[in-house]
Amino acid sequence: MAAIQRLAKQAFITFRTKESPTFPTNFEILKNLLDNLTAEDINLEVPNEESGNIIKHPSGAPVSHIGIYECPYFSMGVFIVKKGCEIPLHDHPGMYGLCKVLYGKLRIRSYNLWNVGSNDDDKQVHQPFNGHGLIQRKPIRCQSPTDYTFDAEGGTCILSPKTGNYHSVHAVPGPTAFLDILAPPYEPDKDRDCTYYKDCDPLENSDLLENGDDKDRIRWLIPVNAPRDFYCDSQKYMGPDIEL
Repeated sequence: MAAIQRLAKQAFITFRTKESPTFPTNFEILKNLLDNLTAEDINLEVPNEESGNIIKHPSGAPVSHIGIYECPYFSMGVFIVKKGCEIPLHDHPGMYGLCKVLYGKLRIRSYNLWNVGSNDDDKQVHQPFNGHGLIQRKPIRCQSPTDYTFDAEGGTCILSPKTGNYHSVHAVPGPTAFLDILAPPYEPDKDRDCTYYKDCDPLENSDLLENGDDKDRIRWLIPVNAPRDFYCDSQKYMGPDIEL
């Protein structure tokens, strides 16, 4: 069985039974499979500047997406981030995510909610649409971000509905490709749309501070429209077929 087929099968098992006591074990199996996935496993061409083998992006898009598989339980795809480009600060509402670099190097700037698991923070994460393209969310109170660096030899980056759910992704220097599993997939009709944010310094916005806030450890994320200079083009998946 092809490595990508095994990965998809395990993702299906893992997220179809997300409420099961076996979920942590299934999730760990999924992570281990993804840890060992390579660009070769999905026939993804790796750029080589020395040999002149540099992948071109005719559209000029800063990021390309390769859709691999999607079902109600999860989506799987590859993002290729061009040299010097990034995926802006965004969220994954109520979703799990696993990210594995296939080539290049990636820096992920990750934010956690200020009080993970509190009722107030739960209310911040799930808010309805306002009908004008932005979700009705008050500013998100978060801990100061942490930067993580991953390459093809490293492990899998993980996010959950409560941790690491707000992040930006930077190619350092790029190009960089990574495989992404999101569960469940984005679905705007079910309040799972992608919202972009601006990191706000509380010292410059004192009206956002509350009693007891630590000014040195707190950040506020303000919802913004999708950046005009960020967009994706699509590339065809050339790897093994997936059947579930």
